[in-house]
Amino acid sequence: MTAMPDPPTTATTPAPRIVRVSAAVLEPAVRVAGWSLVTGHVPRLPCVAVKVETDDGHAGLGLIGALHPFDAPAGAIRECVAFLGARLIGRELRIAPLMTGMAQALFGFPEVRAGFEMAFHEIAARAGGCGIAFMLGGRRHDRLPVSRMVSLQSPELMARAAADLAADGFRVVKFKLGGDADLDVARAQAVRAAVGDGVRLTADANGRYGAKSAIAAIGRMDACAIDIVEQPVPREDPEGLRMVTHAVRPLVEADESAGSPAEIARLGRDRSVDSVVLRLPRLGGVAAVQECVAICRAFGLRYRFGVCFLPGPFQAFAAQVASTLPDLPLAHELAEHALLDGDPFGGPEVRDGWMTVPERVGPSWLDARQSLDWAVLAS
Repeated sequence: MTAMPDPPTTATTPAPRIVRVSAAVLEPAVRVAGWSLVTGHVPRLPCVAVKVETDDGHAGLGLIGALHPFDAPAGAIRECVAFLGARLIGRELRIAPLMTGMAQALFGFPEVRAGFEMAFHEIAARAGGCGIAFMLGGRRHDRLPVSRMVSLQSPELMARAAADLAADGFRVVKFKLGGDADLDVARAQAVRAAVGDGVRLTADANGRYGAKSAIAAIGRMDACAIDIVEQPVPREDPEGLRMVTHAVRPLVEADESAGSPAEIARLGRDRSVDSVVLRLPRLGGVAAVQECVAICRAFGLRYRFGVCFLPGPFQAFAAQVASTLPDLPLAHELAEHALLDGDPFGGPEVRDGWMTVPERVGPSWLDARQSLDWAVLAS
């Protein structure tokens, strides 16, 4: 950990200065009974909200996932927010230098930097009277195709959940695999039968297979017409990932193996996958996402925004970022705020599998944040 360096002073227009950083812990419940991931039953999806305030009266909200063991616990995230927040007080709100300074001050925890960046962008957009997408170069898409996820349960329960999503108009559904080939084949068959032929399917293994067993299991699922198999082998097995990609019909997609621009460049160079999952928090913010998209396009890789179990304002922010990207090769996972029971914010409009990209932060979200139990961490 080092002191945050002063940003360059080449800009001539004064920028507002950060005067206060606060945090609040949210623990919305999951609406779906028995909702599970590979780690087991998940009753709640905790996160940490960050509020950054500037001396011109504006405030911005950031959200950071705290679902252990996939994320750091809320207490650890809160300490990181306090550490960085103390180093932000008095700084001008110039996003690029602030992001560089935070990365130099605290190694790791890219999701914390991304949460701060979300707040920075809201302040800058509100001060400028524009949308976040405008500040990132302008929207290329007014609507985005989005998908929903079916959690890891019995084939019967997963089929019921998938049928409900298809009835709600979603044309792309992702379902989880657990690593037991016989049970996973039954899951795939049940989900396909439930949604019919008009819904595209992604199967997410979260690295639960070895390369040879993945190839065999995916082959047994071929009649289910799965479009994409996400992370069939562990991230520590890049050669196995490449082996699966060249052996099966569906597209093979990297998630856990796509944790940085350098990793994605290696995947493209080695022809290890067909597609990658991009996550704003894991990559550490917008600039890294833009770099990764450029890498994907250079190597002919498809890409999409992966699932983040965070309230509606994060999904709206990610949608504004996604709306500026040149292509829409796949459906983004930006609708899982609908899973949250107790989300004080609500979320962007989703209809028939398409999300309307919000113009600006909604007034209802500004009201909702006032109800949170904020603790001032730096001022």
